[in-house]
Amino acid sequence: MPHRLAKVFVTTVVVLVAALFLLTTLSAAHRKADSIRVQHQTYALTTKKPRAVHSVPSSPAPGRTAVIGANTPEQIPDDVATSLFLRVVARGAASNDRPRLNSYLTHVGVPPAANEAIISLAADYEHGVRGLNDSAAIYRGMSARLSAADATVLDKQKADLIASHRSSLIATVGSAEKWSLIAGNIKHKTTVIQ
Repeated sequence: MPHRLAKVFVTTVVVLVAALFLLTTLSAAHRKADSIRVQHQTYALTTKKPRAVHSVPSSPAPGRTAVIGANTPEQIPDDVATSLFLRVVARGAASNDRPRLNSYLTHVGVPPAANEAIISLAADYEHGVRGLNDSAAIYRGMSARLSAADATVLDKQKADLIASHRSSLIATVGSAEKWSLIAGNIKHKTTVIQ
């Protein structure tokens, strides 16, 4: 009898260890799948259908509206399209997946000869945005909330950053008309919740 009890105990321990191992493995696989999904969302603009980053909940929160670029691209602000484009390119460059990034740039209409200049411009823009975010954090650190005056200053700095980079984008792609076509492609795949 004691031998049989020991055998049941050992079997139970082995089953529990196997179950724990299986749960740990599944959890790690789930985390890996989540990280791949997040990484893929960075490139959501490269697909024909908008995905998670750009999809809209079935109904926006009360008091908010959704501007769906596929239906009304003219209602997506130029600043939003410019900022979104530069941030997607900067994050794509940071991932070191050049073929995918080049494919995205071609998809939205960037001339291949301009890719490297666009990537450099996007990195500079991302650096500027980080600086503004750091400034906002410093302002918030001084008080619980960002004051209206500080928010106005940061909004002006962001608008200036976007405007200067839009001017550089126009020069890089060759003309305002070419940039307008690229921005139109971006707007068409963007949704803004206001």
